[in-house]
Amino acid sequence: MTPEAELKKFLIFFTVLICICVGAQSDIGRDFLKNVQSEIFSNLFAEKEITADSESEQDSENWFNKIFEIKNTTQYWISGNIKLNGLSNYNSSSKEQIYNFRKYYVHKTIFNDKNYVPNEDVFGGIKENKKWVGVRAFSCVGPNTLAYQSMTKESKFINNPSILVGIDYVYFPNEYMNCTESDYLLPEHMNFSKDDKTFYLTYKVPERQRERLFKLVGLNARDLGFKYGFCRKVNNIKFVNQMDNISKNIYEFKDAIRLDASCGVSGGCNNNISYQEELFFNLISSPATFELKLWKEKPENVFAKPDINFTITLE
Repeated sequence: MTPEAELKKFLIFFTVLICICVGAQSDIGRDFLKNVQSEIFSNLFAEKEITADSESEQDSENWFNKIFEIKNTTQYWISGNIKLNGLSNYNSSSKEQIYNFRKYYVHKTIFNDKNYVPNEDVFGGIKENKKWVGVRAFSCVGPNTLAYQSMTKESKFINNPSILVGIDYVYFPNEYMNCTESDYLLPEHMNFSKDDKTFYLTYKVPERQRERLFKLVGLNARDLGFKYGFCRKVNNIKFVNQMDNISKNIYEFKDAIRLDASCGVSGGCNNNISYQEELFFNLISSPATFELKLWKEKPENVFAKPDINFTITLE
């Protein structure tokens, strides 16, 4: 933590302490003190119970905001970069633990809401004591009895709620490729502009994966209420169905995690098994871009003002 952050933390704490001490002389003040103490302890213990591997110690600088959680969910942070969290291995995690991880990560985004719970239509199909599709199998090896080994591919979205709409491969590779987890399609950079209410997400497509069939993934958009999308502009993209796709009409995202037998593991694997051909595409050349409009309620037409914008670039 920087000296400036330390000083800021001390001043805030000192100011709050004075207010509490003065206010404690009255019944209202004593009630306020009791509520603050309760809130502090509940947040501190919640942090310990939902600790995630990829979290940075820098998050401790936000301790005051975590204790006094008063952010309105319709307000957005100032413009700036958004931290992208790494992958996790969910194979030994219970459904409750995964839900806790999800809540933890959502609470660190502009969609922070203390009443947030994972959408059952999206995550309710997670099966405990079942494996999860690993990124190495999905990028390189293909379906087999060990397809769950390596980091969990769906953790890319669960750990990063701000990726309202992301990119993934549609199928396992057609043939074995001698590659590693680094060949999985991971986001490289993300930021948010308050002025135009737009997220900007960048992927770097691994060279050996560029000929594969890709899809737009609206798992996070659906979970956070942005169920409807429309691509108002695309570049260097060819949709599989050129007559009927998300750049022609408004579509509702159907992404959900369910048990999937295609992984080759006995008993199946937890996986996002949505199949929306109108979201499937091939990459023509780079850079390729999508400019999407997202809505919580289905608009009358594609010209309606979006609730939020989302731009994806594939390099």
